[in-house]
Amino acid sequence: MSPRKFRPSALAGTLIGALLSTAPLQVRAQEVAPDAGTLKARALEEIIVSGERRRENLQKVPASISAFSADELANRGITSFNALQYAVPSLFSGDGGLTRITLRGVGSEIVGPGVDPGFAVYFNGVYSARETTGLFSYFDIQQVEVLRGPQGMLGGRSSTGGSVNVTTARPGPDFSGELDLEYGRFDHTLLRGYVNVPLVDDKLSSRIAFLRQTQDGTMEIDGPGNHQRLNDVDATSVRASLRWEPTSDLTFDLIGSYLYLDNNGSGIKFSGPYTTPPEPFLGLGFGFGLDYQGAEANPNDPYKGTANEPQHQRGTVWTATLIGEWERDDWRLVSTTGYQQTWFDIRRDQDTSSLPIQTLYLHDESLQLSQDLVANSDWDGPFDWTLGVNYQWDKSPRTQVVIPNEQNTAFSTLLYLAPYFEPDNPPLGRGVYLVDGCGPGDAIPPCPPVKELGETRDDFVNARASNQNHVAGVFGNLAWKRWPWEPLDDRLTLSAGLRFSYTFRKWRDDSLVQSFVFPVTPHPPPP
Repeated sequence: MSPRKFRPSALAGTLIGALLSTAPLQVRAQEVAPDAGTLKARALEEIIVSGERRRENLQKVPASISAFSADELANRGITSFNALQYAVPSLFSGDGGLTRITLRGVGSEIVGPGVDPGFAVYFNGVYSARETTGLFSYFDIQQVEVLRGPQGMLGGRSSTGGSVNVTTARPGPDFSGELDLEYGRFDHTLLRGYVNVPLVDDKLSSRIAFLRQTQDGTMEIDGPGNHQRLNDVDATSVRASLRWEPTSDLTFDLIGSYLYLDNNGSGIKFSGPYTTPPEPFLGLGFGFGLDYQGAEANPNDPYKGTANEPQHQRGTVWTATLIGEWERDDWRLVSTTGYQQTWFDIRRDQDTSSLPIQTLYLHDESLQLSQDLVANSDWDGPFDWTLGVNYQWDKSPRTQVVIPNEQNTAFSTLLYLAPYFEPDNPPLGRGVYLVDGCGPGDAIPPCPPVKELGETRDDFVNARASNQNHVAGVFGNLAWKRWPWEPLDDRLTLSAGLRFSYTFRKWRDDSLVQSFVFPVTPHPPPP
């Protein structure tokens, strides 16, 4: 079934129409080609970006920037950051709540507390310290800018790969509104809209936007005790904005948002049949050592699976932002205060089979407060300058990963596991090693009391950590653009900048990782 889209006018309250997704193609085929004047007007359309901490014409910014207006986002079908990667070359975003982002291959594949990402994400100028970008849906957006890195001087923390700045639509002086309703395959339903209400003429305006999105899962799971659909959608987002303009050169914007999602999570699908590793590696409990003997056949269908563990993914995000902007004749000062609180919980069947092999439980919480002050020139002088100072406090009171003891019955007659320690180096000399072909009757090397891989063992991970960060920075930038030789004037820009950053990090780790064997008599490692 092709998606159908209904767009009733929020002012008139009437239904304009229900159009098949192919209808716009038929209409465009009948349009008259634009004349030269129209094309020239489009080519000269000015796009203002602020990725370099100042408002500039995109064509004059000496940086690699991809910018998308609200209309472009809608025309390209970009409704989230994970969809943005298909419109920006070399941008990659992993799915899920803790999102891994790389741009031109630069970023970080490791996510979690105390690990700063290699790509910076800003919402209305507020840096997000947690990798929760994949949770946000794009609705009522004014503009999205993607800057290729490195952006360390102006972007600061975690912007080696680049940065993205999402700017939401601001309240306006006129009453307006819009309501979108979409329905499509897998019972996809989307309700999206906004209403803009002026409260005091030319002084105070408000805007409320919302998004409600549901969809049945595209992957059907029929496993032992588990019948659910994965890749489903169930999310609700609300954003409220208030703009106050006490004078012609002073503006305050207060923006608050809430996001809640509750779904079954992403569907992971292995191609081909489940395999069992060779006996020497059977039962190692990780990677290719997982034992799939007795598992139901892997369906030869990308939309079907046999996972035995029910999955879920839940999360909430609260944000509040206060932006103050003071514009003078030759300079501009912007203050940005941000608050963000996140909560995320996931349960996932990592092995995807009908056997109880490997289940992942992940819980993550975070809280952050930040303050930025940025001043820059706004004049027609020979150079542009930017000065800024920022401070951010963030903490992750609890991040926990649990993999319980499940697969513990595999057996191998070739490999034994034995603990050892080095008396001269106790902190580093404890570990576990494999003894190949060592049986109870062997004398060389002498075999200690060991546990065969087939015996019950504690084989689990319970990693719990918390951290707290204080980050401060001061930066400045000077860009010279006027030259005595006219061909270079306003065409060549020479920039120089300096940044000082300070980070204080407090970390606590209460992790327990236990694998393979119970403690037995220590034994020196083999030579």
